[in-house]
Amino acid sequence: MMEPIFLASLEKALHWAKDRHYVGHNKHDGLNSPLLRRLSLNNKWLRIIAIQSVMRAPINLRPLLMVHEAENAKGLALFARAWLNHYQLSNDKESAREARLLLERLLAYPVDPTYPGRSWGYGFPWQDLGFYAPTALPNRIVTYFVGA
Repeated sequence: MMEPIFLASLEKALHWAKDRHYVGHNKHDGLNSPLLRRLSLNNKWLRIIAIQSVMRAPINLRPLLMVHEAENAKGLALFARAWLNHYQLSNDKESAREARLLLERLLAYPVDPTYPGRSWGYGFPWQDLGFYAPTALPNRIVTYFVGA
C-alpha cells in the first residue's frame, strides 16, 4: 500500500497536468519559434545553437520567441500510465477514464504512411549532430513510450 503522502502527491501532480490540458514546453522545442526557424537558415549548427540557447537561457525566452505550449505524445503516454497506476492504487474509476481519454488522444494522432504500423514523434523539429528531424517525424523513443 502506498503511503498517503505519496498518493496525495501523485494526485496533486496529475490534477495539475490535467488542469493544463497536458500541454507545456519541452526543453528542446526552440525551433518551434518561427523567428528561430528562419534565422537558422536551414543550417545544422545554427539550429543546434538556437535549441541550446532557448534550453539554457537563464530566463524563459519562449514567450518572446512565440514558442507556444504544445502537446507531447510521450508526455501523454506517461500521464496515461500514471493515471492507470493511480487507478490500481485507489480503484478510482475516474483515473481509469482519464487514462482512456489520453490513450484515445494518442490513437487520434495522424499515421505516417511511410512507416509500418503506428508510430509517434515529437511535436517540434529538432537537430542533433547526426541529422535533422522535422516535427512529428516518428522515432523509437516516443513510439516506445506510447506503445509500451
